[in-house]
Amino acid sequence: MSSFALALVTSLAFATYAESATAQSAVPAPLGNGAARPMLTLQMPPIPDPVPVTLKPASTALLVFDIVDPTCTSQPKCVKTMVPAISALLARARKAGVTVGYATRAPTISKWLPEVAPAAGDVTFVSYAQDRFFNTELDKTLKAKGVTTLILTGWKISGSVL
Repeated sequence: MSSFALALVTSLAFATYAESATAQSAVPAPLGNGAARPMLTLQMPPIPDPVPVTLKPASTALLVFDIVDPTCTSQPKCVKTMVPAISALLARARKAGVTVGYATRAPTISKWLPEVAPAAGDVTFVSYAQDRFFNTELDKTLKAKGVTTLILTGWKISGSVL
């Protein structure tokens, strides 16, 4: 059984949008004296450099979430940055024999962007909630294929697998 190396970024979504964030609430919490607390500005830590990892193709799956029209096409960073990166990752994963799976909601299941569209033999699931495993056969299918390692990518992956 051969192994392959992939340089992975912890999350394309974080890599694409890691800049700074401002934390605030709709109504600032009062201090003890009735004065509002000042807004807090947070600086995101730098994105770590990718590191090579060795994975077993037979027990690895690459899951792609929501790289569909209109979700991705309305986001310039998705189209210009994420799609080419995911397309290259898909090519490497398929060449190595990794299981490739796709999930999105029913209205967009046939609207995958051409550069990252499912190929013959790929696993495709309609999701019924934000969590792509909820009320689907995804877990059962991956287990039946012997998958023990997941590589997650796509739009808003932090919400796709809760």
